[in-house]
Amino acid sequence: MFCIQENQYFSPAVPGTREKLREILDSSQVKWKIAAIRSLRQPDAVRQWAQNTDYQKFCAKEGQKKKKGEAFTALSDAEKMQRYANALKESLPCLIFGARAFDEVPMKSNPEKMMRRRVLAGIHLSGLFMFDVDHVDNPKGIYERTKAEGFPWEVVFAHKTSSGYGLRLVCKARPEIGNIADNQQALAAALGVTCDASCIDASRISYAPMREDVYYIDEDTLVEYYGEAFAGKYETAYREGRTQGTVPPETKATPAPVPPSDQENEVNLTYHGIEYKKICEAWQAAQGGSRLPLETATEQCCSWLSTLGISATTSRRWSTGCLDCVDLCRTSSASEATRKSATLLIRLVSESSTKTSRKGCKGCLKVWVFMPATPLQLQELWEALKCLTNSSLRGWNLCFAPLMPRPVVE
Repeated sequence: MFCIQENQYFSPAVPGTREKLREILDSSQVKWKIAAIRSLRQPDAVRQWAQNTDYQKFCAKEGQKKKKGEAFTALSDAEKMQRYANALKESLPCLIFGARAFDEVPMKSNPEKMMRRRVLAGIHLSGLFMFDVDHVDNPKGIYERTKAEGFPWEVVFAHKTSSGYGLRLVCKARPEIGNIADNQQALAAALGVTCDASCIDASRISYAPMREDVYYIDEDTLVEYYGEAFAGKYETAYREGRTQGTVPPETKATPAPVPPSDQENEVNLTYHGIEYKKICEAWQAAQGGSRLPLETATEQCCSWLSTLGISATTSRRWSTGCLDCVDLCRTSSASEATRKSATLLIRLVSESSTKTSRKGCKGCLKVWVFMPATPLQLQELWEALKCLTNSSLRGWNLCFAPLMPRPVVE
């Protein structure tokens, strides 16, 4: 059992039906919105969407708002398009897998009126839980791991998320493992991935996918299953707002990671039929051979940053941090490494956002981050940065390049 909320801001959260679920998955409007979200987040989005009528209507409406209109108008075209993409995402129908129903409670806007609001205090658990993995290039490959013989969770729904770089699983919760947070952590360990920790809230929404993004669905179980044992054990705690894991980390049993599927191992990225590996090798040879030693690269990076008005101390810390990112990606191309790299880079750039460094470039500093010459790693880091930065680095234009004999500034 699960619930559906047509609009997360003003619609009631009602029990889902098979007919309504099919209607949403096959909706042409849902399909258009997801395709638009992905298109708006591409590098050439400004060229493709600037003259789009729907986008122009959105900008006109946002620009006319009394409190936020002026700030929206001042945004760049790229930033406005990200706002539009977010608005489209937030307008998708919502599925709530952790709940089979919600109590009627007073509305915020009018306490005299009652509505089935999506709040923990009124939740009735379904016995299902949602599991999200973000910023991955091969979500289907991760799903394939759940099909291994003896996999300890029963998956009832699996699909690619609206970004195109995420996986969502809906599974039957195992009460012997613990609550939703405990099941998520154990499942993450079994798959060898990091899950989205915000999904521990049983009332959390899941933006509906389009049918083409569904890897697997068991409609009967999704609509009819009620995990009574799980609900009986944990429902009171969730209604009281207690959603954190119940098992201390040191006592949790860690399931053996499921080995990657053959599909993941056989991925061979090409560009116009030429392997990326060969392109990288040829590019590296044209640039003078192997990468620079870390010490030499650090010195060159520091020297370059100093020409931008950044202090020697800050330059040293920033350069070292960038090269620490190199070490992370040299040892692993996994998403966890790229997330750590992106987080470290964001912190370093934020620390370097001093008045002195901003003065010379008027808020738009082009930074070449020295990374290994591996397109997949660069793509992973770029996607992680796009999701992590949002507005925190507004005005910074981050670019990526493999380690080369000398930095290049445009």
